[in-house]
Amino acid sequence: MALPVCSLGAEELTNSTCSTEESGHTATVTKVIDGDTVIIGTGDHVRLIGIDTPEIDYKTGKAEAGAIAARDALQAMIARQQQALLIFDQQRVDQYGRTLAHLFLADGTNVQASLLAQGLAVPFPYPPDLKFVDCYHEASTTAMQAKRGLWQSPDYQPVWLDKTPTLNPGYHTVIAKVLSIRKSKQTLTLVVRPDFSLKIQKEDWKYFDNMDINGLVSTLIQVQGELYARGKEVLMRVRHPSAITLLPPEHEH
Repeated sequence: MALPVCSLGAEELTNSTCSTEESGHTATVTKVIDGDTVIIGTGDHVRLIGIDTPEIDYKTGKAEAGAIAARDALQAMIARQQQALLIFDQQRVDQYGRTLAHLFLADGTNVQASLLAQGLAVPFPYPPDLKFVDCYHEASTTAMQAKRGLWQSPDYQPVWLDKTPTLNPGYHTVIAKVLSIRKSKQTLTLVVRPDFSLKIQKEDWKYFDNMDINGLVSTLIQVQGELYARGKEVLMRVRHPSAITLLPPEHEH
C-alpha cells in the first residue's frame, strides 16, 4: 500500500519527508495505550518512533499533564480507520520487546507528525531510527512556534539557563551559550554552564558531520531533550543535530 503526502490535521505540511511510498506492514490497531504506544491485532505492542508523549501510570491512575489529550487524539485518529501501515526503520524491537515503527493511516496520515503538529508530543530523535527525522522536527517546530498543545504550558517553554538556578529531570527546552567544548575518546561535551553539559556520545558523532561543533563556542543555542542529574551536575544527551537550534546574536537578552 503506497501512501501519498500525509494529512496532518492541525497543520498541513507539504514536506515530502513526511510521506512514504514504502509498502510496509499492514496491521489493525486494537488498542491505544498512550500517545506513543498501541497494540495491534497480533498482540504486539508498537512504540511509535521519533516522538515522546507524557506518561500515564495505569497502576496509580495518575497521568502527566497532556498525557490524556495525546492518548485521546491518537484514539480518535485510529477510530476513523483502524487499518494502519507500520513502516520499520533500522531497529525492529526496543529493549522492552516492543515493535518499533512509524505509523501511517490508510489515508496517508503520518501519525507521529500529526501528534507533533498538534503539540501533543515532543520530538525524540533516536539514532539509528531517523527515517522521518526532518518531518518530525518541522512538525514540532511549527507547533512550538504556534504554542499548540504542550507548548502552551509553562513547563515546556524555553528556559534561559543563566536565569534558572535549578531544573528538574525530564524534558526541557533550554537556551544557553556554549562556554567550551571537551573531547574524550568516547564523548563530546558542550559545557553551557559550570554545572550543566550537553553530551554527544561517540556512537552518534557521525550524525553531526555537517555541524561545526567547535564553531559553537560562544554561540547561543537552543537545545531540546531529557535532563538527568549525575551528582551535582545536570546533563542532557544529544543524539542528533535536529535537537540543536543556533540562535542569532540579536536573540540574546
